[in-house]
Amino acid sequence: MTPFSMLLHAGGFPPKEAARILEVREDTVRQWIKGRREPPIDALIAMATYVAHQVSVAEGIEVTVVPRGSTAISASAADAHDKYLTRRRDQ
Repeated sequence: MTPFSMLLHAGGFPPKEAARILEVREDTVRQWIKGRREPPIDALIAMATYVAHQVSVAEGIEVTVVPRGSTAISASAADAHDKYLTRRRDQ
């Protein structure tokens, strides 16, 4: 199981929904799930934040995202998603 497939499983997202969230083709998501291609780190972060947000809302808890090597920051799923899409469009 790949890290990306674990994220989707944890959040209960089918590949089609992940593709919609990340604005990529469903085939791309399926390749990430199967480990045929590595997702960009920004896509992993955006999806992980999105999943964490969904879980936190369902459980009524607050989630803090802590990138390795930095101080703790709180990030909403929308902010992480927007940053990912902005970087993707600027490339």
